[in-house]
Amino acid sequence: MGYSFDEIGITAGDILAGIDGLRTGYHTARGRSKKVFLIDYRDGYLWDLKPVLRAAETISGKKLYPNFTSDRYRKDLSKAGFSYLVFKEARVRCLGVSGFDPEEVADEHDVFFADGRVGENCFEYPAALPLERCEQIPFGYEFKVGRFHQAWERRGVKSRKIKDHLGLICKGCGLDAVARFGHDNAMSCMDLHHVKPVAEMPVQGRSYHSEDFVVLCATCHRLIQKLKSPNDIEGLRNLVDCGV
Repeated sequence: MGYSFDEIGITAGDILAGIDGLRTGYHTARGRSKKVFLIDYRDGYLWDLKPVLRAAETISGKKLYPNFTSDRYRKDLSKAGFSYLVFKEARVRCLGVSGFDPEEVADEHDVFFADGRVGENCFEYPAALPLERCEQIPFGYEFKVGRFHQAWERRGVKSRKIKDHLGLICKGCGLDAVARFGHDNAMSCMDLHHVKPVAEMPVQGRSYHSEDFVVLCATCHRLIQKLKSPNDIEGLRNLVDCGV
């Protein structure tokens, strides 16, 4: 039995078909690599490598190495024109087949580009897509305006460091998340809110400062997105106080 994609006959088209099978829900995810994530070069999104390859195997009928590890086919991916991301900590993540949490890309990682370059902690989600395109992306990405905003504001940002710097107290309702839930849980449940309107956000090249953000609980984060201005903290506080 062959070891490489060439020997097995797996092509880039087979891998893309595997991604599409997972994206549409036509194929169920099998197995998790926990560390290696494929970058779909058509739209720049991440997919857990092992489920993609299992789906590609099923669709193409070409058999991969039994009980393969995600590291086995990394060189083959580059040869097929794919870049991929390798997290330094192996764990199940809410990316690709199980949902979308861009904050997880803040975890330490290396990006192995198809052209041979390697970058450390440099993955960014693709440039902002038109909202009508976001609405068309199926399978749990939840690209409504609020979720889309969160994706942008977390791309390439060391969100955990900024949260620690600003403090984990909601600027809307005053919730002290550390006192209530403990530091680790507070870090997970509190959001960074970018105070610049989505329409005015540049595609790239913008520097990040802690002053660009405020820390909000999930409820206040959603409430402020209902206001006309994303930096109307006073309006948010009035909304919370009124209980509307």
